[in-house]
Amino acid sequence: MRTRYQRGYLRLGHRKTRPACWEFLWWDNVPEGRRVRRKAIIGTVLQYPNVEDAWQASNGLRVSINEARNRQPEQLITVADLVDHYTETELAFDLGSEGKSHATKVVYKEFLGRWVTPTWGRQNIRAVRTTAVEYWPSSTDVHRRPPDGSANESKDTQPDERALQSRHPL
Repeated sequence: MRTRYQRGYLRLGHRKTRPACWEFLWWDNVPEGRRVRRKAIIGTVLQYPNVEDAWQASNGLRVSINEARNRQPEQLITVADLVDHYTETELAFDLGSEGKSHATKVVYKEFLGRWVTPTWGRQNIRAVRTTAVEYWPSSTDVHRRPPDGSANESKDTQPDERALQSRHPL
C-alpha cells in the first residue's frame, strides 16, 4: 500500500456553551489495517477569526502527521550508512572540478568521522528527529574536543615554533 500524504480537512465545530472552534480532521491507518478518522482541535474562532488563520495554525500538525507516515520502520538505514554513502559519492577525491574543494572534503570527512558517526552512527535514520539534531551541538562540546578525547592538547595549546619565527623573525 502506498503512502498517502494528508492535506486534512478543516471545519468549524459548534459548541453549546463555549465559542465555536476549528477542528482539523484526517484519516489514519491503524495496525489492524482499517482506517480511522482522527480529529484535533486547532483553536477557537476568537484565536483564529478566519479560515486562513486556522489553516496556518494547522500547518505544524499536518507536517507531523505526514512525517510519521513517511517513516517506514521495517527498513533499517543507519546514519553511519548515510555517512558512508555521502563520503563515497560526494567526498570522493576523483570528482575533479565538479565536486567540492579538497579542503572542504578533508574538513567534512574529519567532522563526520569524529563527531557524527560516533554520536549518531548506530541510530536508525528514521528514528532521528530534527529537534534532537538541532539541540545536539549546543548540548555537547562539539567545537572543542571529539567524544573519544583524541584531541592533542599539547598541539592546541603550544604554538608551533616555526610559525612563530615566520611571523616574528629575530
